[in-house]
Amino acid sequence: MTTKTKIKDAALKIFSTSSYEETTLSKIANEVGIKTPSIYAFYKNKEDLFLTVLHMVFTDHYEHIKQLVDSLANESAERKLFMILQEMYNYHLNEEEKTNFYRRFMQFPPHGLEEIVQDEFLKSDEYLSNVLNDIFLTAIKNGEVREMEIETLTASFLCLMDGLFTQLFYYPRDKEQLDWRLRINWEIYWSGVANKFTGVKS
Repeated sequence: MTTKTKIKDAALKIFSTSSYEETTLSKIANEVGIKTPSIYAFYKNKEDLFLTVLHMVFTDHYEHIKQLVDSLANESAERKLFMILQEMYNYHLNEEEKTNFYRRFMQFPPHGLEEIVQDEFLKSDEYLSNVLNDIFLTAIKNGEVREMEIETLTASFLCLMDGLFTQLFYYPRDKEQLDWRLRINWEIYWSGVANKFTGVKS
């Protein structure tokens, strides 16, 4: 692992548990085991390092979605939607540092960087929305989903995903309970959008 990558990973670790103001280059340097001035060989300043980590977190999330969707190309809409929901759920459970960073700085972006943080989020959100739009459009054509506005279907799915994401921080991380919450919320959601007369199963 290169020094540049070690600095970036250390910054993610510290930013995920501390505010932007509390995080210093000296703390990051200590985590890596280098002198603070060494960071300037790779990053202009703390803001530059923060924005690099921010982009990394959103890009990783985007790539995870892309790989998942590509692997589900031949699945039914029901299967695709459930797997997207389940994999995103598991991603946030397994990628704790990235998730904590995401949650912290979406809620409390650094002063002066609010628009940049929002832009990174919107790029990721636009990609996922486009993926969901395509799934729902095909599902309606195939008779799997009731005919509704595509934007309505996508918005409702994103709300379900956001709700489950939020629950991760309010309930104990008991796998059995988390799986139960995921399953019952999914079943209720799907019963509301599925075409009852198609008989299509995942």
